[in-house]
Amino acid sequence: MVIFFVFLLGFGLFFSISSAVDLAKASKTDVDFNSLNSSEFKDGMFVKGIVYEIYDEYAYETTDSRVSNRYYIVPLFDSFDTEVPQYVTVSIGNSELQKKADSLMKQTWDYYDYGTEPAVWDEFEVVGEVKALDVELLGYLYEWFMYGDPTATREDYSQYICPYEISFVSIDGMRTGAIVFGVMALVGAIGLSV
Repeated sequence: MVIFFVFLLGFGLFFSISSAVDLAKASKTDVDFNSLNSSEFKDGMFVKGIVYEIYDEYAYETTDSRVSNRYYIVPLFDSFDTEVPQYVTVSIGNSELQKKADSLMKQTWDYYDYGTEPAVWDEFEVVGEVKALDVELLGYLYEWFMYGDPTATREDYSQYICPYEISFVSIDGMRTGAIVFGVMALVGAIGLSV
């Protein structure tokens, strides 16, 4: 029984501290991903910003036969003021936010395909953790850009692709996680003292 409480204490302490640190970084970040270029993204940093357009969903993950995470192509808006526009992956696992993303993606398609501009764009803000894009996902992203061009190479498109993923995080979810792990540590400490 003592081993169980030691485990609870250690596990709870480690993850409550880790969660609290990530929560502080995420909630206090003032780095707007739209103002960055690919060389300024760093693995593990937290960013926030408005998603103004979504060009497509190029990949998704399934867990227990349901879509758990979806990967969207999002323009880095300030890069369109330069000669080289860039695109980053925003991954979303939250089903409500996925609905917003799908709505904005359809609006983006209608605008570029048919010139139809909505009365109100369904843009939304995300806070996310930056991760180096998985090799397999990076391959899918290049395939999307090179689709329909049999002579294309990765080198032709590398300047446009930001090889990072902004993984959406829920501030409320992170706060809840920190509390849960803190309670686990507390239970472990009480159990050991008893």
